[in-house]
Amino acid sequence: MDIYLRLVGITDRRYCGDSVIESVRKAGEGGIKTIQLREKNISDRDFYEEAISITRLGKEMGMKIFINDRYDIAEASEADGVHIGANDLPLPIVRRYFTGLIGKTVKSKEEALKAEAEGADYVAIGPFYHSHTKPSKKILPMDIIPSIRKDITIPLVVIGGINSQNAESLLTIGAYGIAVSKSLFKGDIIKNAKKLTTVINKYGGY
Repeated sequence: MDIYLRLVGITDRRYCGDSVIESVRKAGEGGIKTIQLREKNISDRDFYEEAISITRLGKEMGMKIFINDRYDIAEASEADGVHIGANDLPLPIVRRYFTGLIGKTVKSKEEALKAEAEGADYVAIGPFYHSHTKPSKKILPMDIIPSIRKDITIPLVVIGGINSQNAESLLTIGAYGIAVSKSLFKGDIIKNAKKLTTVINKYGGY
């Protein structure tokens, strides 16, 4: 499963528009193997129905689908995983009710170690560059990547303002994988996907 965490595409309606499922389809056609479905401003019912459609598409195209924040929707839609943040339910509670993979956003080495101890399958940390998704987030020092990587055994995924030009600077110092949004879904999705997968293929394959 770890190979799927080399490159994660996170949906964002600012770039996908209303055709999220078509954007995900194009990402898959471009070689993306993992999608995190992120929705902040639609109803629970609409989120659930969209998750059902995209999970079905993922199975057809050989992609893994993670649901952002909502373990209940991830479980109901039979998604492969859920990604939770600091303001979501505690990881041990999510693990009790969700049978799939669990990723956790962390901000420090201590949080990464705690997440692994609590059963996270991977951790995500960032941003290391300015992010349009979360512009108020503090930029982290890059040396935190090797510091965390040497003390955890689960994959460390980096997130925040990452694109095909700057990804290598993070991968070369210990990041296992990257998570992207704008650099995948804005513009020509298939072309963007191919650029990103080309970079990832230099670091252990995808």
